[in-house]
Amino acid sequence: MSIREALTRHNIPPSFVIARQEGAIVTEDRPLTPETELQVVRPLDIRHFIEYETETERTDDPVYVDRRLTFDYDVDTIRMQRRELNAEQFVTHFETTVADTIDYYDMLPDDGYVFALSGGKDSISLFAAMQEQAERIDAGECLAVTLEGWGLEQENTYRYTKEITDEYGVDHVTIPKSEIESVFNLTARFDEVKDAVVADTDINGKTETMIFAQIQRRLLEVEAADHGYETLCFGLNKEDLLSEIVLTFTSGHLASSLPVRPAGAFEYVYPLAFLSKKETLLYVLNALSRYADQEETTPIEVGADTSHFYMKIVGDLCEKWPGIEYQLYPAYEEITRYMLSEITWGNCENCGSSIVEDGTTPHDPLCGACQIFLEKDVIEAG
Repeated sequence: MSIREALTRHNIPPSFVIARQEGAIVTEDRPLTPETELQVVRPLDIRHFIEYETETERTDDPVYVDRRLTFDYDVDTIRMQRRELNAEQFVTHFETTVADTIDYYDMLPDDGYVFALSGGKDSISLFAAMQEQAERIDAGECLAVTLEGWGLEQENTYRYTKEITDEYGVDHVTIPKSEIESVFNLTARFDEVKDAVVADTDINGKTETMIFAQIQRRLLEVEAADHGYETLCFGLNKEDLLSEIVLTFTSGHLASSLPVRPAGAFEYVYPLAFLSKKETLLYVLNALSRYADQEETTPIEVGADTSHFYMKIVGDLCEKWPGIEYQLYPAYEEITRYMLSEITWGNCENCGSSIVEDGTTPHDPLCGACQIFLEKDVIEAG
């Protein structure tokens, strides 16, 4: 075992110590020996820091433990709250968390909204939870929209979109691939464009994900506008949103607030903001087992290597600070409030998508997806 591994195992950051062996300073990559000496350069009460006062609410046959750190700054204490949940309690926890989030942020208008229903675990779990809590949420009409032209539909997940909307009696629209070709003014069939993008070794995974996400968002916006709706509801979960916040503060990318985000003439809302990917799958397994047989996630849906990195950072952060999202979202909203004066909206000259500009960068006439399409000569140059 290395010195670094030993320190990490005991929750001591290696940057907080200097290691010596036989009197000489060594790196933490050296093997740990009985003669290793550690000089603390950042003194912390590690035991107090790790062994929080913990309050545990127990249950029989738990399937999940809801953990949250609470801070009392007046008396300078940190407490860990643990609540064990069995299957029935977990289903209630999931559904009420969705409803609480929608209520707190007043996400859904009375005049109706569009729900992005891919048929995957996140969208299926969110859709079902919202329907189960429909009386409490008391929102306007829901129009569930599935994009056929996503080009990645798998037998079960794609079929589930019709089954679950029929089950709950919700209007459902499937947008055909031909609509993508029309909205994005493609000069080739979408399947050909998709295959060319995926096969292009100069286009990395991050760009591929951006292109197909942009297609999905724009088609949903068009469908919403056709029905007179301005709110679009997406099934992005806690890790998805927190990784975007980390990206914002590490890249300087200008973005507006979460989990409610203005997007030009539309508003995007994310009711799964306080629920993790694990929780969405547990909800499917415990409440929606009939929709649990899902295919493997495709590489484009998984995202690029950098996305994996941010997800790992967020996972580590949530493990060390369970419940951080309850502090981070309002803080992020407050910080981005100061950015609003710098945010202006333009529209892609090809597909009409909303484009953010920051007041210093000249407005690009095309969104990222249409720029790629122009470079690949599958749209008419404007």
